[in-house]
Amino acid sequence: MLISTGDVAELFFSQYLCIIFSGTGSGDKDSDSELLTSPFANSFTTLQELMKHHKESLGLFGIERIQISRQNLWPESIAKFKKPRYNVYAVPSVTFEGEAGIDAGGLGREYACLLRKAIFSQEANLFEGLEDRKLPIYSIDGIQSRLFQLVGKMVSCLIVHFDVGVPCLSAAAYQYIISGSADVAADSCCIEDVADYELRQVIAKVPHIKIIVTC
Repeated sequence: MLISTGDVAELFFSQYLCIIFSGTGSGDKDSDSELLTSPFANSFTTLQELMKHHKESLGLFGIERIQISRQNLWPESIAKFKKPRYNVYAVPSVTFEGEAGIDAGGLGREYACLLRKAIFSQEANLFEGLEDRKLPIYSIDGIQSRLFQLVGKMVSCLIVHFDVGVPCLSAAAYQYIISGSADVAADSCCIEDVADYELRQVIAKVPHIKIIVTC
């Protein structure tokens, strides 16, 4: 179960898209501090501001303690989020194995940034493409093991609890999440969405090509 999935998806992806693609920020994807420039930006300038006005309606309660190893962060995170008893509504309190420290917000955000990096890593093997245009790979293992669903749960946690977004997906992926329409997503596709470099070079030689998405 995701935390108010529809609300988070609608609010986050329709307005945070502006932050991602504004081009006026620092360029540091860990900072989430890019400024909004789109006409539908409203009054939000950061993900923190966006979520601050939304969290009260999510019914968050309790503390979920997470003890994680830096060396095995990805497999241990999978095991943690797979547990039926994991409370997605509770605020995570994070500690790293073998390290002293109390999570006053900094440790949790560090874990969130490390987890985001792990989600899009070669170790996870769930996404491919350029660093700022990631798309999910076609993975039978990922589908059958429900890892993609688990990643959705992780991303919801990153957004809701840690104010950490995912400004590394292709525009087509964001548009599909917003609309649920492959046709709408196709309008945002471009040659940079082709992960294979050699295939990308071949496509570039074909004039006036239109990308058609089927599902």
